[in-house]
Amino acid sequence: MHSKGFYSFYVFILIMFIGMAIIGYFSRIGRMSEDRAHNHILLQMEILSSNLFDLGKKCLKQYSFKQCQNLKLDWKGYSAYLLIDGCQEEICIADVWIEKISPLSSLPLRYTKREIWNLKNLK
Repeated sequence: MHSKGFYSFYVFILIMFIGMAIIGYFSRIGRMSEDRAHNHILLQMEILSSNLFDLGKKCLKQYSFKQCQNLKLDWKGYSAYLLIDGCQEEICIADVWIEKISPLSSLPLRYTKREIWNLKNLK
């Protein structure tokens, strides 16, 4: 009887080792997938922020400061805001704030960026 119990202990240890290896593998795959999704979202936010800055500059060229001071854009799950503030002596500070809920973790991902514009040299 001791011999069967002796082997079952090693079988149990082997099964636990295989189970832990499988869990570790899928955990690593999940982290890699989350990292790829996070990097893709950050790249999209960077592109969206540069587009918002361009939109703000074009708005200031065509319209008044009050009309362009606060701009909001909701696009494919991204909430983006452009705030133009502190315009003094042809110099303005523009802030972009973008948020998206991560599809894998359901946590909000946020991106902020600030630019200082010289209104005389807007492209």
